[in-house]
Amino acid sequence: KIIMGRAKRGIFAGRHIQFGNKVSEKGGNKTRRTWKPNVRLKRLYSFSLDRFIRVHVTTHALRCIDKAGGLDEYLLNKPDHKLENDLCLYWKRELQTMNRFLFKLQCGNVPPE
Repeated sequence: KIIMGRAKRGIFAGRHIQFGNKVSEKGGNKTRRTWKPNVRLKRLYSFSLDRFIRVHVTTHALRCIDKAGGLDEYLLNKPDHKLENDLCLYWKRELQTMNRFLFKLQCGNVPPE
């Protein structure tokens, strides 16, 4: 699957550049054009990491994050093959590491490895 370069540096939730035609009203003339995803630079809060993460995110991804219950839940519950890029996988691994650490801290003991 081909992923556009910009989507490798943010959370795009499957949105990519789309191609099509702009059709004139009178003559029906067709002009090729592109539709780009609506991308915003946002600071999203991670409860597990207790910090803000600055990331390029599409408005569709923001709705998905809200629906999931936050950035942590979105990244942890999304399968790896659907996250599409190394940035999301990096933050997912950070969250998993922190959750394991918090679990050990909460239990008061370290399970054997």
